Amino acid sequence: MADDFPLISVMIPTYNRTQLLKEAIDSVLAQDYPNIEIIVVDDGSDNVTVSAIQAFTHVDSAATLQLHHAYNEEGGEAITGSNVTLVRTFYQEHRGIAATRNACLEKASGEWLAFLDSDDIYAPGKLSAQAEYFRNHPECEIVFTRYKNFLTNEELKSIDRVQYELKIGSWNTYYLPTALIKREVFKRSGCFLDKQKLDKLEIWEDTEMLFRMQIFGARLDDCLEEVYYHRRIHGKNAILQNETTGIVYKEDDHNLYEPLFENMRQIVSKRYAESNSLISVIIPAKNASKYIAEAITSVVRAANMMLDPLMASPCGSLDDGNVACVAPIIEIIIVDDGSTDDTATIAEAMGCKVIKIEASGAPVARNIGLRHANGDFIIFHDADDIMEKYALAFMYNEFYNHPSLQVVFAMRRDFASPDMAPEKREEVSKGALSFAYYPMLLHGFFGAIAGCALIRRKVFDVVGDFDETLKVGDAIQWQIRLMDYGIETWRLPIVVCFRRIHGDNLSLKHKTVGYKNYAEILRRRLLSNVGKTKAS
Repeated sequence: MADDFPLISVMIPTYNRTQLLKEAIDSVLAQDYPNIEIIVVDDGSDNVTVSAIQAFTHVDSAATLQLHHAYNEEGGEAITGSNVTLVRTFYQEHRGIAATRNACLEKASGEWLAFLDSDDIYAPGKLSAQAEYFRNHPECEIVFTRYKNFLTNEELKSIDRVQYELKIGSWNTYYLPTALIKREVFKRSGCFLDKQKLDKLEIWEDTEMLFRMQIFGARLDDCLEEVYYHRRIHGKNAILQNETTGIVYKEDDHNLYEPLFENMRQIVSKRYAESNSLISVIIPAKNASKYIAEAITSVVRAANMMLDPLMASPCGSLDDGNVACVAPIIEIIIVDDGSTDDTATIAEAMGCKVIKIEASGAPVARNIGLRHANGDFIIFHDADDIMEKYALAFMYNEFYNHPSLQVVFAMRRDFASPDMAPEKREEVSKGALSFAYYPMLLHGFFGAIAGCALIRRKVFDVVGDFDETLKVGDAIQWQIRLMDYGIETWRLPIVVCFRRIHGDNLSLKHKTVGYKNYAEILRRRLLSNVGKTKAS
């Protein structure tokens, strides 16, 4: 059985959740996968909870050993009416969720590992579906499923954070408790970090672990579309109880991953230093004096995350965004597209390479920037946007782990500029423009070149420049050509850029032109496909 059906350890950390824990265990007992063990680690619950655990796992109430009970531990026979061959419950003094997850890992025997939060429920068939995916995709190391939030009390809907969780659950596919994970991933990535190592964060230990798995080469894009995990929102969830200590998105805070990623910074910076690579950041700019300094500063901060943290900055504080701080590893090229304000002056004062041209449009500016770029890697960035602090580190690390990659795409998130009119800002902030706008505002989205794609320079030798006949949509048209050439790309499920919505965005000001350009791109694409069909 072990060859065809490797042992799956379902690990359930729990703390003071008597009845909910029973429902969680029952949902595992109902699985149809034929080789499962359940590991329950109680994190110092009160006596009532311990007694309840003993009751429904048939534990002798006089037992005092750390291992309370194991079903059929020696014989390995299945529990009556179930495919579970072993259930073990352990007790420890209260140490927190990260330490409890680590205790689960230590006790688990399975080749494949899965977590289940003790207030949640597996849907029938979850483990079998994921196991089948592993068999059909042997290179896969982690497979997620979709999950659905459900309320135990409708009155909770009035809580803002609950509304957020209900919305984001429709799109978020990177939720650790839904995953089935091969043991080798934990061997490479290590254990969960406790709150002392996470700067007193009492939650998000699972998110930090996913980031670390990614740093050490795991890919996180395999997800079953079916809902196999039901996440209970009951008002006492850790994410609700510890909201102030977790990472809650704020429009004026663009360092989303700082508490989580700082632990891995030294790893990535060493990898980048060994590569002797240069990144060229190309920023087309027209009358961008209002935002250009903030954009440049965000790029400098992101580049600084690629430097050895033990190395003192050559220019002291990074608050002024001086490019000299990070000159050994990046160059910032500003292509001033006929500005009539102080855009060029500001950029030059900050140490950027500035190229002035007559007003010609973004595609021309991008192409001119490419001709002046010296980097091994290229990233475009808009003059009014903000680069996430760890953006370059995240994207470069994918090239390190997978050397054949040519382009890494990541996600972008929109935010309302603080200088917008209050009523318009509130509209954008609440996502009132349309329901479809919520993913862009809350979760981020793929599809953009600017700020969200790190590209090997040699890719442009194959794909070519941006189409200068298009005022809007040139980046989309370039991506279509990229796909036609079959160049290896990767989609990194992390927000690396914040697009500022301020009312004067090119895509908003030129909607009509944009629609015409998109139609022209589609027309060319269709004609190209017709030509290929006739040729074949």
